[in-house]
Amino acid sequence: MLVAAVFSNAENARKIADSLARYGIRAIAAASGSAVLRQMQAVTLVVCGARLEDMTAPRLRRMLPAEIPMLLLAPGAPQLAGIENLPAGLTRAQLCEIVLHHIGAQEALVARAKRAMIRRGGKELEYLDRRGNRYGQRQFDSLLPLFYARQLVADGRFPDSIAGRAVSPREAQAATFVFRSTPQDVNTPVSGIRFLLESMSGRVDLAMPDDAFRLTASGIEFIDMASNTVDTAKSALFTGTMRRKGVRFPVAEISGNPSARKEYDEGYVLLDADRRLFHLKMVQGRPYVRAVGLPEGVRPEHLFITEFHGRRTLALLTDAENRLYAVTMPGYGVRRVGTVEFDPRHEAMSIVGTLLNWTVCVEGAAAERYYAVSADDLSQLDTLVFPLSDRHVPGLSFTSATDNYVRPRLR
Repeated sequence: MLVAAVFSNAENARKIADSLARYGIRAIAAASGSAVLRQMQAVTLVVCGARLEDMTAPRLRRMLPAEIPMLLLAPGAPQLAGIENLPAGLTRAQLCEIVLHHIGAQEALVARAKRAMIRRGGKELEYLDRRGNRYGQRQFDSLLPLFYARQLVADGRFPDSIAGRAVSPREAQAATFVFRSTPQDVNTPVSGIRFLLESMSGRVDLAMPDDAFRLTASGIEFIDMASNTVDTAKSALFTGTMRRKGVRFPVAEISGNPSARKEYDEGYVLLDADRRLFHLKMVQGRPYVRAVGLPEGVRPEHLFITEFHGRRTLALLTDAENRLYAVTMPGYGVRRVGTVEFDPRHEAMSIVGTLLNWTVCVEGAAAERYYAVSADDLSQLDTLVFPLSDRHVPGLSFTSATDNYVRPRLR
């Protein structure tokens, strides 16, 4: 992850790069587009002004690969393809949050975690632990070998054991996952039309089905997309099986990831009318329905299917008290995740999981809350809280980070 801050005024470029670095984002300052092009293989995002020393922003855009996002800090500039115009009056902290949004869930969580132990001392970054001990960057990578496994493997420095346990790079990679949820994911209305993939086709690659399904007040309906007609036989088969397994319609909540671009498919997790938890998927053309027992007193509210690489977790869920649970495999165990509290409608949450632990970050209105959780039994290891200053800029806005509606709202 490398962000290029490019402005004809070299001092402005340096100040923005410094601000990004204080947020744990690796950044370089440049005054010319040529300097960015020389590091094009390493750069993942560009923040720039309208005119650079040797070219304009549109020209630099045309010379960069399309997958490298470009953010333009030039109020009043026309909107151009491939360039995102940033609003006037942004503070540096707001700019850093926008950059974090663009660089992806894993990189953003790494950057936020690094803020906990990285600060600027003069013109240099200081790497510290919570006791105030200072480290070089290479030492710091070695302190978090599962977090920075790719870098250590590239350097030939990945250890053969961690915490007394023999670990290979392949094993570390297989256990690593990233999860991200935002209020938009929960609050945005959905069409109600979904796809159920074949989970055991015998082929390596998954394939999208020829039909779609919708949930009704009395069952599940499959619709053949070519003829736009209801497949009554398949609908009856799945509805009957779900009823026999104890599902009471209408379904109150459902979560799945209907995409063929993944390693495997686990179908859907759902809550029935009594908010009991079930697992639904299709195996060799037939329905697979499993009731999942819940700890006493737990009433699920929100579901998130996971399908992580290691297959140890089927889903995450929150209850009426905003407590976080994981459905673990094999065996469909439901375990509390440390002491994590998370309100999906109003808070964002990121998880980076490794072979030994999970790092959970809940982004609330007043603070970022970090939880370290054991990967083996999901017990709490440690917590850290960073209070946040008010990020809201008063005024009229038409969009919100909590939903996808476009409507006037005062902030």
